[in-house]
Amino acid sequence: MEPSGLLKSLTTVAVTLTTLASSAMAESPPRAKDPSVVVQNDSHQPVRVTGNVTVSGTANVNVTNSSVPVNGAVSINGTPNVNIVNTTPLPVMLSGAAGTAAEPAIAPYFHVLAATCSLGNVCTGTFPVVPAGMRLRVTSISIFARFQSVTGPFLALDIAASQPVMAYAVPTVSLAYYGNVLFLNQPIDYYFEAGQAPILELGCLYTTSFSSGWPINLTINGYLVNVGP
Repeated sequence: MEPSGLLKSLTTVAVTLTTLASSAMAESPPRAKDPSVVVQNDSHQPVRVTGNVTVSGTANVNVTNSSVPVNGAVSINGTPNVNIVNTTPLPVMLSGAAGTAAEPAIAPYFHVLAATCSLGNVCTGTFPVVPAGMRLRVTSISIFARFQSVTGPFLALDIAASQPVMAYAVPTVSLAYYGNVLFLNQPIDYYFEAGQAPILELGCLYTTSFSSGWPINLTINGYLVNVGP
């Protein structure tokens, strides 16, 4: 073959190879150097996950609930530390402690007062007012006082000043080194409504007086009943 013919053949082959290479590059897009995919969502568009997710390491999870309703029984492991604080005269209500459907919730009512003697033969003690929504049931009243000599002592339960609803004679007894004392613990059953204040009145004949100088202790015992809606 002549040199000029050989040169023409080589030129034709080179052009053909160049054309094929250009065609292959056009048909096949270049590969990405980094195949990883990055998805960024803000808090308003979280990524939804379906199925199980495996977490490696220790996850820091904070769950905040204002209140969670619980139905049924709850088991507590260990000994819980529970503090219940109620103000006087409204202690903790005890449901069903009276044992009757008419008194579904009660609170103990027990008060001891030192009587005030406005007159020599009349001493009184005014007890706390029955709170709103409550009813006081008085189950007993009592008196303990040392004295020199009194005549006809009595203890009365008043609904207002000098307005007794019941009264009882108070016996005098001698108690060793306490000497002569007035003592009575009288069971009763009487109700006071909200806003009323029970009064205990100790009296004796006007020709004698409670002038021993020792305190006169008056006591009311009973319970508050919840009568609110």
